[in-house]
Amino acid sequence: MICIRCGTENPGDRRFCSCCNCRLPQVIEEVIVKPATALLTFLRSVRSGILTGVIAGENIELSFSKVTGHLEGIREKFLAQSQVQAAPGAEDQQKGTLEAIDEFLEGVYEMKRFLEDGDPSHLERGMEIAEGADIKFQAALSDVENKIVHVYKKIDFYVDP
Repeated sequence: MICIRCGTENPGDRRFCSCCNCRLPQVIEEVIVKPATALLTFLRSVRSGILTGVIAGENIELSFSKVTGHLEGIREKFLAQSQVQAAPGAEDQQKGTLEAIDEFLEGVYEMKRFLEDGDPSHLERGMEIAEGADIKFQAALSDVENKIVHVYKKIDFYVDP
């Protein structure tokens, strides 16, 4: 587990960072239909950490990179598994899910613009985009049959402690 404050790699069973003693995000063992919500919660904690000065410098970039890397991984896994496990008639939900993931990424990229000019409005605008994407994500999944929902049970998500 990577510490969002100092960037130190910690063993998965640790609850606090071995370097700075910051509480570490916890891994959810099973997520049914709220993977984007878990990432949204983590992103909120990153934004809060930036605004309060708990997260600074290269740790800001590291935090955003972890979120974007995780979202890109979700997208790849979803594409690979949905092609194999797609439920009949679920194409619209799959399309909506991919669009929501892409929009969530757009929100994170907007937040990363804070690194260019230090303007906190990028953090707020990015959160708005990510929150909208989360709503779309949940709507896309609301009617999906169990075969598609099962895809999300196989993916680990980080959450705010």
